[in-house]
Amino acid sequence: MTAAGNRTRGGLYGLAAAALFGISLPFTKLLLPESGPLLIAGLLYLGAGIGLWGVELVVYRHSKVARREAPIQPTDRWLLAGIVVAGGILGPVLMLWGLQRLSAVASSLLLNLEAPLTIALAILFFREHLDRREVLGAIVIIGAAAVLNYHPGTVRTDWLGFVAIVGACLCWAIDNNLSQRVSLRDPIVVTRIKTLGAGACTLSLAMLTGQSLPRPSILIAALVLGLFSYGLSFVLDMQALRL
Repeated sequence: MTAAGNRTRGGLYGLAAAALFGISLPFTKLLLPESGPLLIAGLLYLGAGIGLWGVELVVYRHSKVARREAPIQPTDRWLLAGIVVAGGILGPVLMLWGLQRLSAVASSLLLNLEAPLTIALAILFFREHLDRREVLGAIVIIGAAAVLNYHPGTVRTDWLGFVAIVGACLCWAIDNNLSQRVSLRDPIVVTRIKTLGAGACTLSLAMLTGQSLPRPSILIAALVLGLFSYGLSFVLDMQALRL
């Protein structure tokens, strides 16, 4: 496939990943009254990791579908650790905590900061550059998201919630840049490591702080939502970063 074709396919993967993650916000806000942010974050990530493990087991190990993906290397361990901590633990916990304190509209507006923060880190610390078309695209995406999400009179400000959501965006910006460095590795394996590691750590913290598992319907809903909005979304995002 040509370079232009790869860019187009990468863009479509990125849009699909963003859509899958975006639909998680209203559903996650419905789950939060039942349990705390730590517990919900842990269940979402465990749902993603366990679901991807099941997909890999069924599709690749018990079928004739060939895998042509580069395996994880020992030198990737520090990148993976950073991905798990920044994108898998700190990011979602801060986002869920912020969602408890802010309206859905304010949270959606603030989450658009992930894009410019990702770009800023890529330029400042990873020596990447943007051409004019990419700069214009970033401005259009951020501006359009702000216009579409803004409704006068519905934004409720809370400084702690504001700081939490911005902190989550910064964590995901770090995650995006680190993930790009391992984007040539098997995306399902990378995502499984990230989600299972983050899910186990976050759920353990929730249990240590005295939280208990929610009722079965909420538990299943969180696991299923995690598979699609976190697991599949992250795999598509890894493919987009590769292309």
